Amino acid sequence: MIEKRTTVAVTVLFATLAAPVGAQPLSSWDLSGPGTTTITGTVLSPTFEYNLPGGTNGSWTASATALQSGTLSYSWDYSGFHAFFAVRANLSSLNPAVSLVSAGPSNCCAAPSGGFSYSGTQTIVIDAGDTVGFTFGGSNSDSSPALQGLLDILATFVAAGPTVPEEIANLAAGSNTVGRLVVINAGGLTRSRGQDSLTTRDGVLSFTRVADPETGSFTVTQSTMDSAQMMGGLYTWVDLTGFRAEDDGTNRSYTGRGLQIGADMAVMPDMVVGLSLGVQDLDATVGAVGQDGVLRYLQPYMAYASGPWSGEASLIYGLGDFTQTSGGGTGEGDTRLAALTFNGGYDIAVDQGVTVTPMLGLVHGVERIEGVSGTLAGAGTETVRFTQASLGGEVSHSTAGGAIFAGLHADWLNTDTDTALVQDLLVDDGWTGRVELGLSTEVGNGISLDTSVALSGLGGDLRSTSGALRFAFRF
Repeated sequence: MIEKRTTVAVTVLFATLAAPVGAQPLSSWDLSGPGTTTITGTVLSPTFEYNLPGGTNGSWTASATALQSGTLSYSWDYSGFHAFFAVRANLSSLNPAVSLVSAGPSNCCAAPSGGFSYSGTQTIVIDAGDTVGFTFGGSNSDSSPALQGLLDILATFVAAGPTVPEEIANLAAGSNTVGRLVVINAGGLTRSRGQDSLTTRDGVLSFTRVADPETGSFTVTQSTMDSAQMMGGLYTWVDLTGFRAEDDGTNRSYTGRGLQIGADMAVMPDMVVGLSLGVQDLDATVGAVGQDGVLRYLQPYMAYASGPWSGEASLIYGLGDFTQTSGGGTGEGDTRLAALTFNGGYDIAVDQGVTVTPMLGLVHGVERIEGVSGTLAGAGTETVRFTQASLGGEVSHSTAGGAIFAGLHADWLNTDTDTALVQDLLVDDGWTGRVELGLSTEVGNGISLDTSVALSGLGGDLRSTSGALRFAFRF
């Protein structure tokens, strides 16, 4: 006689940590073996059942493929009915192959004869691509043979965190991307501010004839000292900036918000030198890894304009500190950034108030990233070198109340690192496009207001939008 027993359904519940939203740790389950087999539920809640009426020997396998690496911990309950005489029941895990149940043979009515129920727990470490699951079944020599059973699983999954080299590689790639964007924006900023300073000085330039009391000869001097707008010959400005860069294909995003202030003075009639200080609050997300940091930097700069020729150059030295959160936990790291920016242009007047300026730009920088504590403790250092060359031009139109401009540029980027692990995580090298729009106007009392927006990375994987709201004070 076959006695049908009530059993608890197999339930698998996976709680994924440090994995992209919607990602599953395992593929769909497969159940193979003789007779009738059933899987109900979903990947996160499957039920495995077999039924082989008249069966004297049978084996069933439930399997799935690991889609993520991590730790799988589960409790299991295996119950069923394999008749009464010479009954056996067995259960083993796959990868690693571990025997969880090996009972019998037994006769009526010691388990597993007449029905059985076993339970236990197991924890395994899996790698993406591994086959995981169970083999279960048994046999009997009963005159009324039967094999039927259910396997119940309740599991939790914790995704594996990055290794220490992967942790420092993630930090190096993220901090360098945002650092490079800061350098490029800061270089463009001092370019604009330096030329604004030279233009303003030309507008308030005064000439004075001074007589020598002994000889009676006259000397002509030029100065901005007697202008209320250039008191002491100092040009001072404040700049509020921000950028956002995204790559939907690889789930990367970078955000920056900051403040930059600067001042310059004339050292020659056609040259100014100045000093700028900046701070940027930075955020980066690459898949399941998040970074939050602050970069503070010092930027001496110079600007030159003589006739149609103009040029600007600056040095940037920055110190940053970042907190990184990943599947392995939280870590802290520091960065040191040094960069050089250069830009040159030649103005071509094409109409009243309209100027076309072909431009050539170069940015080169080196960043050193070091692990400090947490998951980055003992991670050592990584160095990233980057070079960006730009070729393009701007069209500007001057009016009585200010000026507007539009620019189109082609940017070539090359990055170089000490390890392939970091190189693989960086933004792709090569050519991309950039479009710029801007407006400047005088608001009175020696204050000018500039606003601009730039769209870069056009034609590449990482597209960036940056904007600036700039205030300049002349006193």
